[in-house]
Amino acid sequence: VDVVFSGLEVGLRVVTGAALSTCAPAASPLRQAYVDYGGGVDRGRYSWDLITTHVAAAGGLPGVRRCSDCGGVNVVDASSGANAWRRGPAANQTYLVLEDAADAQRVIDRLLCQPPRLGASAPNDVPFAAFARAGPIE
Repeated sequence: VDVVFSGLEVGLRVVTGAALSTCAPAASPLRQAYVDYGGGVDRGRYSWDLITTHVAAAGGLPGVRRCSDCGGVNVVDASSGANAWRRGPAANQTYLVLEDAADAQRVIDRLLCQPPRLGASAPNDVPFAAFARAGPIE
């Protein structure tokens, strides 16, 4: 299994979620989370987590590619938590290279803006397990 890292240079240039201010209803909990986190409407956030999640789940993301021919490993400083790529022999680790921030942002924002497939909201009296049994989302 490959371990894929998304570095500072990728996440800082892909800002997602601002579109929720216009594409999602005011009652959307996702929209409200972005408003609360960003301190207002029309504000996104850096997208390291969303980028790496999309790459892991879908196998890739437009505008982003896995680095090829970049042997080495990610090294983490135990005292500060800072990390850096250390070149070396090929290993099961690589990192993401940003080729087009706008492409990556468009794809992620389009996913964030999709309405829930199970309806506008789940009724409070139905346990989550009932939705999990509903079957796969297509």
